[in-house]
Amino acid sequence: MSAQLAKGPLSSALGQWAFVGLGAYALAGGEALRDAAVRTAQITAQLSAGVPLSTILGEPDRRLVAQGTSASSQAPIVIHTTSSGGGGGIAQKPLALLVQLTIGAGLCWGSYIVLSNFLPEQIKEMLPVTRKFFDAAITSLGKGILQVKETLSEQILGLSRKQEELSDKQDETHTEVLSVRNDLGEVRFDLGQIAEIGRA
Repeated sequence: MSAQLAKGPLSSALGQWAFVGLGAYALAGGEALRDAAVRTAQITAQLSAGVPLSTILGEPDRRLVAQGTSASSQAPIVIHTTSSGGGGGIAQKPLALLVQLTIGAGLCWGSYIVLSNFLPEQIKEMLPVTRKFFDAAITSLGKGILQVKETLSEQILGLSRKQEELSDKQDETHTEVLSVRNDLGEVRFDLGQIAEIGRA
C-alpha cells in the first residue's frame, strides 16, 4: 500500500505540504469541510486497498445524492447582513483571522511532529525532511569528506617520502656513474700509454 501512495500526489514535497495544510484547515474549519475530508480519506484508503469505485459509491451514497438535490431545492434563503454600529467589527475580523491562522499553523506543525515521531519508516519516507535529519545527514557527509581528505593527505605524504628516497638513490647512482666514467677515462689513458710503450 505504501508503494501505491508513494507514486501518488504524496510523492512530492508540495503534495505533502498541501495534504498537511488541508488537514490542519479541516481541523480548524467547518463541519462540512471536515466531513468531506474524512469521506475523501476513506474513499482514498478504500481505493488504495483495491476496492472498486462502484462498490465504494454504492446505494446509500446514491440515495444521499438524490436527497441532497431534492433538499437543495427546498432550502431556505439566508441573507447575511453586517451591523454598522457597535463593537469594532472591522478590527475583530483581522484578529479572528490571525487567531485562526495561528491555531491552524500550530495544529499543522503539531501534527507533523507527531507524524514524524510515531509513524513507521515506510510512511516517514513520504514526509518532508526535518531540520534535525538534514543536519544529521550534513554532519555525516562532512565527516566523510574530512576522513577522505585526511586519508588522501597521508597517502600523498607517503608518496612524497618515497619520491625523496628515490631522488636520493638517483643522486647516489649518478655520483657512482660519474666515478665509473672517471675511472674508465683513467684506464683508457693508461691503456694508451701502455700501447705507446709497446710500440717503442
